[in-house]
Amino acid sequence: MQIVDCLEDSDDTIKRQTINLLTKMTNMSNVKVIVDKLMGIIENSESYDQHIRAELVSNIADLAERHSPDSRWYLDAMLKLLEIAGDMIS
Repeated sequence: MQIVDCLEDSDDTIKRQTINLLTKMTNMSNVKVIVDKLMGIIENSESYDQHIRAELVSNIADLAERHSPDSRWYLDAMLKLLEIAGDMIS
């Protein structure tokens, strides 16, 4: 959770490196927690610039696809992502 807390840092470089680290350390046992936290950040924070937000959206979609514990969770995660950041999904 200390790593996840770094997403709230004021330094954009730390935020970006934290996103990269979380992406690399995600697996089926922690994907729900990490994806939920990343979605919460997109949903509740305007302190991220558009590039970091776009990177977050892309990483969330990738993590959910690669590490989804089941199809129901994957569909729920993708629907929520479309709701909160549909304009950023390519």
